[in-house]
Amino acid sequence: METDLIVNHGEWIVMFGLVVIIGMFSLYQYHGVLQRRRHLWKRTCCNEDEWFDKYFPVDPCARELARRILTGLADDIGVNWTQFRPSDTFEAVLRVQGRYSPLDDLEDAEMTLAAIADERGIKPESLPAFRGSLKEFIDRTLAVLTASDQVQTASGVGQRR
Repeated sequence: METDLIVNHGEWIVMFGLVVIIGMFSLYQYHGVLQRRRHLWKRTCCNEDEWFDKYFPVDPCARELARRILTGLADDIGVNWTQFRPSDTFEAVLRVQGRYSPLDDLEDAEMTLAAIADERGIKPESLPAFRGSLKEFIDRTLAVLTASDQVQTASGVGQRR
């Protein structure tokens, strides 16, 4: 009788086992995402201008680009970007918490950055990876994104005559 159950319904037993394993992995992954959010949610939100003045003083043009980058990253993580700090790192604070976190959820932020790069005529592959501190990442990204502005200005593109 027991062998009949396995012979007749073996594929269902295997499917059920796979569903359980995938479900448990997904819950574990989601728990890591929630831990990261909870850590950032403890921080107070502030006015955008105050945040830039306090943590990341840049010129107004770079400020708008940095805001777009931060917004894309914050939307992916599920927090307000003014809860970020320049010293936050992608290896610790901005990483999905947990031992088994191979699936980070920064794909949407990558797509946002790719769209910004595309608007500026830059190949998305030339953008820096999510590594180091948030300040270092934004500095590297702004350097790539604003380099196209300098090249266009030097060549006369975009200048009024």
